[in-house]
Amino acid sequence: MTDDTRAPDGDAPNGGSHAGDAPDDEEPTAGGATAGTTTTGAGGGLGETVAGVVDSVGRQIARLPGGNAAVGLGLIAATVVLLLLPIGFVVPGFGFVLLDQAILFVLYAMVLLGLNLQFGDTGLINFGPVLFLGLGLYGMALVSADTPSFAEATGLNLFWGLGIFVGIVLAIVGGLVLGGSSLRLREDYLAITTLAAAEIFHEFVRVFQNPFGGSKGILGVPQLVAESGGGGVLPFAENAGTRDLATLLLLAGVLLIAYEGFRRLSESPYGRVLRSIQADEDAARGLGKATIRYKIQAFIYGAAVAGVAGGLMAMYFGSVSPGLITIDVTVIIWIGMMIGGAGNYRGAITGLAIIMFFELGVRLLNAPVTQTFGVSAARFNAVRGLLIGALLVLVIRFRPAGLFGEEQTLEVFK
Repeated sequence: MTDDTRAPDGDAPNGGSHAGDAPDDEEPTAGGATAGTTTTGAGGGLGETVAGVVDSVGRQIARLPGGNAAVGLGLIAATVVLLLLPIGFVVPGFGFVLLDQAILFVLYAMVLLGLNLQFGDTGLINFGPVLFLGLGLYGMALVSADTPSFAEATGLNLFWGLGIFVGIVLAIVGGLVLGGSSLRLREDYLAITTLAAAEIFHEFVRVFQNPFGGSKGILGVPQLVAESGGGGVLPFAENAGTRDLATLLLLAGVLLIAYEGFRRLSESPYGRVLRSIQADEDAARGLGKATIRYKIQAFIYGAAVAGVAGGLMAMYFGSVSPGLITIDVTVIIWIGMMIGGAGNYRGAITGLAIIMFFELGVRLLNAPVTQTFGVSAARFNAVRGLLIGALLVLVIRFRPAGLFGEEQTLEVFK
């Protein structure tokens, strides 16, 4: 049993150091190890190089006053400066594809922060993070959308900040209801329950035309950044390229602020309690910890940040639809976390970046492959899925705990 379990509140036994303590130049991660102590394996060469580079950059940022949050605030300030400059950034056609993928990555990474707290720190298998993403999406749209007259769904056209708030509240309530009713279940049943809840919500908003707009969704959501003269929260962009670049910087700033909050939460005594629950729930309960309450809180934290991501996603697209909350999103986020390493926030986000831009690279091969080899687009789409699956298999084979993960923190390796 680890020190996390013996002293989950951070009280080190016999005058020893805290389980999560580390030297000043190293950032502690799940299980009390430092960020530089990733596991080695047969395929550890390239993986260790990538992990070392990212860890080094992350530690340098963490030393700054305010850490990642300070960098995030700097990016938000840079967004405002960018929009106020009378300069329009010319982005080539392929650049818009990259910007769109980068923005989606940032939004999915917000959801991943909550999922990593739930699974990586607490051991809760949540296969329904898109449920809370969807509650944030539709909460924002129903409250703040100025829907056109021909639309089947109608928004209330209220202040966009109220829409974000309502989306977060709906996600928190959803997390409280789902967590309170299912967290006493065994791990496999919890996984099935969360997956079923997400699919039920997806079908619910797809089938009902009013107020959810059915498969067409809800139009007229106020955009986060818009071109000059258009509607939106920040309608100052000189052109579409500036708009998308400013959106990316703004959302990246929000992500870094959220990342710093979850990182500190994970490294606090509260986070050590969560990891003790993951390691041995009975022992944590024997030490007087209300494990169900902690697990519900972890579920609510994850739901809240997913609700924030949902509201921001609705504002980025200017509309919402059931296609934004499919099971494919869940799969991508989970694969990213497993590639990077569950329980390590920096690693999980890096893994998500790897899988999303790997998927983009494979997608860009669609046209040349179909034209050169005469393969139909449908068949190549199937091959794309196989390639993504093959990448996951390779990572599991050579780096079973992920690029940054530690085998002892994962239930499968105990």
